[in-house]
Amino acid sequence: MTAAWVDLESDSSRIRELAEEILSRPEYARAKINVEAPQWLRWFFERLNEFLSWLDGLYASSPILYWLLLAGLLLVLGLLVAHMVWSISRALRDQEPEQVVSGHEEKDFGAVADELARNGRYLEATHQLLLACLQRAAQSGVIELHADDTNGIARTRLEASSLSAQLRTELLQLINTTERIWFRDRSDDPDLYNRWSRAYHDLLKQTH
Repeated sequence: MTAAWVDLESDSSRIRELAEEILSRPEYARAKINVEAPQWLRWFFERLNEFLSWLDGLYASSPILYWLLLAGLLLVLGLLVAHMVWSISRALRDQEPEQVVSGHEEKDFGAVADELARNGRYLEATHQLLLACLQRAAQSGVIELHADDTNGIARTRLEASSLSAQLRTELLQLINTTERIWFRDRSDDPDLYNRWSRAYHDLLKQTH
């Protein structure tokens, strides 16, 4: 029985030596390198481990400071999540803020734009002129527009419309610029409003 156990242990040693020899070959060494985590990922986890170790030490040395720091981190995380939710919901809500086609009495977007511009609210005024142009183009039969159509659909139809090439180009550029400012910068731009105003009056002339 003892001899058999010694033989088994000797065989196990030879198997381990053989496995180590095989794994030390260059082709297996390259494979090992290839499956290693990227350097930035290793750096991240190393820093994370250091931070968690520091937190453990802080908990042992100063529990009050530990809980204050943890509460602050959770508060920041909550604020970030709330801001993301608010930004997404606002973008979805403002994507198509108003309908330009309906079965009821239609809003005079041009008059609203004039009033907003007089009060210095140029961002909202430019948006109202965007709606006014789409409304006019739909009313005059230049494009087909429905209540659930997006600005992207309106752009496609404007591009294929019978309007002059210059006005089509200007309207498409104005829509793109206004959407970018509306969803991103939220800044008032009197020059952009003036461009919209000229485009709107050109559209009225061409669709008279």
